[in-house]
Amino acid sequence: NPGVQYAEKMISGYYLGELVRLLSLEVFREDITDYAENTPLNFPWKFRSETVSDVLTNYYQDNINGVLDILRGEKGGLTKFEQQDARVFAKICQLIINRSADLSATLLLGTLE
Repeated sequence: NPGVQYAEKMISGYYLGELVRLLSLEVFREDITDYAENTPLNFPWKFRSETVSDVLTNYYQDNINGVLDILRGEKGGLTKFEQQDARVFAKICQLIINRSADLSATLLLGTLE
């Protein structure tokens, strides 16, 4: 729905994967674009919110190798990513999820007042 429901789009699960994808492309640039068709991060709407959730689950369990496995595997396709890249990617996911939570809380507070 172009041009409508802005608030829902900023916080919904469907858009979280796309927001992570866009921010990751800004942060990593050639480190992602060099993979061409081998990663869903190079295609709009192909990086799933479920993958964001999987990355954060591993990250919150201090399992950076789990994050790396996801990013190097079929869901990420980033075979040359290292642990430091995985940490930065997980922080990007965390930033987007926290942004969504902050916006949700703000919208709820505004409704209650």
